Amino acid sequence: MIGSGIDVEPIKKKLAPVSQAEWNKSGREKTFEALRQTKSLMLIYDENFRHYNPTYQGIYSKFEVELKPLLYTRAYRQWLLITQMSSYSYTDSIK
Repeated sequence: MIGSGIDVEPIKKKLAPVSQAEWNKSGREKTFEALRQTKSLMLIYDENFRHYNPTYQGIYSKFEVELKPLLYTRAYRQWLLITQMSSYSYTDSIK
């Protein structure tokens, strides 16, 4: 369980059969020294790192059902609101 009372066991079960090739796709561990000992699954990712209108990668569909409860937690909604507000600039307000 995580702080919001969401059981992460279904997510862990989905992670078990993920191939090493899929884990190696991100390449972040090759780019950043701090990430040298990590692996990432790029479920939602954009080349320009935007925080709004995200691009769901193909592997996301394998985890969609299990991740949906996380997307509706209060913490996620607050994060989403903050990131959307931070992407709004002064130039947007004068259009």
